[in-house]
Amino acid sequence: MVIELSKKKIFFFLALLLVIIAVPITVYLSQKSQETRSRAAPVVTDSTVVATINGQNITKGDVRAVAEEQYEPTGVDAQALKDALEVLTERKVLDIEAQKKGISVDPSEIEAVVAREELSETQARYDILREKITLLNIRSRLALSIGLWAPVAADQANLDSEDKIAAQTQIKDGLKALPEIETRIKNGDDVATIAKDIIKKYPSLTEALAINGYKLVDLSEDEIKGISSPQIIEFGDSNMDSTAVNNLFSMNADEVKTISKTETNAVGGVYKIVEKGSDVGADTYDAWLNSQKSVLVVPKVSL
Repeated sequence: MVIELSKKKIFFFLALLLVIIAVPITVYLSQKSQETRSRAAPVVTDSTVVATINGQNITKGDVRAVAEEQYEPTGVDAQALKDALEVLTERKVLDIEAQKKGISVDPSEIEAVVAREELSETQARYDILREKITLLNIRSRLALSIGLWAPVAADQANLDSEDKIAAQTQIKDGLKALPEIETRIKNGDDVATIAKDIIKKYPSLTEALAINGYKLVDLSEDEIKGISSPQIIEFGDSNMDSTAVNNLFSMNADEVKTISKTETNAVGGVYKIVEKGSDVGADTYDAWLNSQKSVLVVPKVSL
C-alpha cells in the first residue's frame, strides 16, 4: 500500500514537473512564431515601396492607381494588384527605353487609336510606344494579312467523313480566293471589306478566314474594325510556322505576297509589309521585356 502511494506521488511530481517545464517553452515558442510571422509578412501600406525600377521607387499606391484603371476601388484585390504591378513595370521600362532612343508619341496618334479601339488615352499611348519599340528592338514586321486556314493532309486523317469533305471544300475555295485577295490588297482595298466579300463569294471559308490572325466568325463590326489595322508580327511568333515566317521576313516594305501551303496550313494567306522592323535583336517582345526587367527592376516587398 505504501509502495503504491509512493508511486502515485512520484507520478504526480513528474507530471507537475513536465507542466512547469512545458508552459514556458510553449509560451516561448508561441512568441517566436509570432515574431517570425511578423518579420515574414510586414504590413504593406500605400506608401510602402514594393519595387525600384531604374532606381525609382514604386509604391503600393502607384500600383493601386494602375489597378483602378480597370477596377472599382472596392474590386482591387491581391491578384489585381499583382497584375497592375506587371503593367506598371512594363510602362516604366517602355518610358526608359523611349527616353533613351528619343521615341515620342504624338497626340494625334493617341486620338486615332482611341477612336478605333476602346482604350483610355494612357493605354493607347503605351500600345503605340510598345509597337514603336518592338519595331526598333525586336526582329519584327508591321503587316496586314488575310489568312485562310484549312487542315493539312496529316490533320485531315483524324477527321470524320463530313469534316473531311468540308476541309477539302475549304482548300479548293481557299486556293481560288488567294489570288483575288492579293490583287485587291495590291489595289489598296480595305481588308475588312475584302474579307467580307470573300466570305460572301465562298461561304465555305466563313470559319477559315482571318484578318491579321483573328478569325472573323462571330466578331462584331466594332471588333472587326479594331483588328483591321496593321499588326506586329515577331520573328519568334509561336502561331506562325517557319515557312510563313521566313517568307514574310524576306519581303520588302510595301510588298504584297501570297504565302501558301505551309507545313501547318493547306491554304495560306496574303501579306502586305507596311513597315520593316528590325532584323536583329530579340525574337519576341516578351523576351526583350524580360531582359530589361532583369536589369532595371529590384523587387522589395510582395503584394
